[in-house]
Amino acid sequence: MTHPAAVPTALYRLRDSDGQLLYVGITSTPASRMGAHRREKPWWSEVDPARTTYDWLPDRPTAERAEVATIAQESPRYNVADNPAERAAMVARAREVSRARLASYAGDLPAEWEAAADAIEAVEDPAERARLAGQQLADAPVQQKALRAVRGSAVREMQAGGLSNAEIARRLGVHRNRVPQLLT
Repeated sequence: MTHPAAVPTALYRLRDSDGQLLYVGITSTPASRMGAHRREKPWWSEVDPARTTYDWLPDRPTAERAEVATIAQESPRYNVADNPAERAAMVARAREVSRARLASYAGDLPAEWEAAADAIEAVEDPAERARLAGQQLADAPVQQKALRAVRGSAVREMQAGGLSNAEIARRLGVHRNRVPQLLT
């Protein structure tokens, strides 16, 4: 039995009638693969079958390496994976979404939290940005616990000063039934 990796595999290039490279892929069964593209790809109508080329390679791993290199070098219009131009555009779109999401919280967060989020968002390396944000998130429960303790102490101080739960609730802007919960 032939191992699947040892099957000859074609690196194909799909072009439009002007010769513009539209798509690069690999397959060991070209007719089947072209049929799948014909059914699934909205850009298929742009393909000129007469300009489709096939370079047969000895096995799938060799074809996979050639595909990645070809996409990186030739930047076909409809390849997304391994296409540096498309990847850069995707990164730019992701940063825009991230900045828009952060901006949507503006005014809802304390100024120091906004400043910390802005400082993290300014980090160029996405791995470092994610690590720093994760570190802040990991610290949040500890900060929340400390802030709850401070809040509870302040509520006890108001109670010791003779204020009723209704008056404490009015001063804090919460329902009076919430005051006992603030003590924990």
